[in-house]
This record gives sequence, structure tokens and C-alpha cells, in this order.
Amino acid sequence: MQMSITAFPVLARILEERQMQSTPLGTTALMCAAVDDVSAWILLAIALTLVPHTSQSMGLPYRLLWLGIYLAVMVGSVRPLGKWLIERRKTAALSYEVMGIILAVVLASSAATEAIGVHPLFGAFLAGVCFPRIPLWQSTLRTRFDTVVSVLLLPFFFTLTGMRTRLDLLHGVRIWCWTAVILAIAIAGKMGGAVLAARWTGQDWKDAWALGALLNTRGLVELIVLNIAYNAHVFSPALFTMLVVMALITTAMTTPIPNFLGVRNSGDHRRDSAAGEAA
Repeated sequence: MQMSITAFPVLARILEERQMQSTPLGTTALMCAAVDDVSAWILLAIALTLVPHTSQSMGLPYRLLWLGIYLAVMVGSVRPLGKWLIERRKTAALSYEVMGIILAVVLASSAATEAIGVHPLFGAFLAGVCFPRIPLWQSTLRTRFDTVVSVLLLPFFFTLTGMRTRLDLLHGVRIWCWTAVILAIAIAGKMGGAVLAARWTGQDWKDAWALGALLNTRGLVELIVLNIAYNAHVFSPALFTMLVVMALITTAMTTPIPNFLGVRNSGDHRRDSAAGEAA
């Protein structure tokens, strides 16, 4: 499951820098990444629910029961209330009162999933799903929290991941062979599967390989999933390090492969068209 993740934010940024977010290839990649990530998060939530928690006395049947109650409350109550709030305030700018309500719902949802035995991230994710989308509010939230997240929280996360990454454990031919096997499986499963699916739907080979390279991006989202699984004691520090190396290599491969295939930026096409018209 960790190998199936696509870093949606990183992919969107790459497509934006290449001015490909509105092209058929870019929109297809974003749609596939969105469906892929939602499916992976759901599967990870189910897997973490099934993992025994030594720190909790709640058994699996009770965790599943409370998880069902939690989902029913979020979908049946919080989502309609969010729509009602949006209808009343959608024409106004995001006030501090509304932002406080949103943060309170997010924190309460995270606390609920943590109490059930699922990672708090899933509670925050579902709370975000329950609130309707308002572009003005999204832009305001991004502006207000960007500094805190980028300057304070994100460096702490990468520092924690770096401290957990034990490159000294990757010694010997056997360990590096297993690392190469993990990397090959990750590339073949994600990139190869995307290429075959693209060819099956009628794409040419160049676009199919470019789509596979774009979906092979793992980046930050993969590191988040790896840390969640590591906290749940799903795998050892050595395997965690192997998967981190895989995530870094597959992310670094994203831009060079479309360049090698000759997939050009939208800006290049527009400049060539303008030059042809001028000629």
C-alpha cells in the first residue's frame, strides 16, 4: 500500500511549474492521483484499525463499532451543518469566528479517530472532506497557515523523518539487493500499471510513459504514510529506511523522464504557435 501512494501536492506543483495542469495529460494525472490517494488513505485507515493497539483496552469489534458511529456522525451531522454554515456565510470573507469553528471541528475529529485507534490524520482529512469548498476561504486559510506550516511544522516533520532514516542499517550486498528489489517493484507496479492502463484507454506510448512517470511521484505524502506506519510498528527501521530511499528516488525521477520523452510545457507550445503565426 505504501508503494501505491502518489504525492498529489508535489505532482500538482510539478504540473504547475511546467504549465501542464490544464493539458489532457496533466488533468488525467491529477484525477488518477486523487482517486489513487483517496483509495490508499481509506485502505490505510482500515489497516490501522485492524492493527492491535497495546496501549488501548478497546478490542477490534468495539473499534469498528465506534468507527462506524464516528463516520455516521461526520457524514450525517457535521457535513449538513457545514453546508448550512456555508450557505449563511459564503458571500462573506472568512472571519476569525468561522475559522475557529473549522479548527475546532478538525481537532475534535482528529481526537476522535485517535481515541478509536486510527491515526489523527484521518480525522483531520475527513473533517476537510465534510466542509464544502469555497475558493475565497481556501485561499485565506492557505495564506494564514502557510507561514506556520512551511517555516515551523514542515521542517520538524522532515527532521523527524531524517532522524528515523538509518542509512547505516543499509550495509552489505544483501540489504542493498533488497532495496533494489523494493525500488523495482515500486516503479514497475506504479509506473508500469499506469502505462498499461493508459495504452488500454487509447493513449500513445509517449503520453502513457509520461503519465506513468508523473504518477510515480511519491514525495511528502509517501513520507507521511511511512511515518504513520512506523509509529504503528508495521515495519522495522531498516525497512523504513529502504522505503524512504525508494520514495526519494522515484520522486527525483519524475521530471527527467518527461523531459527525456520530449513532453513539452504548455508555454513552449504557445511560444511555438505564436512564432509560427508571426512567420
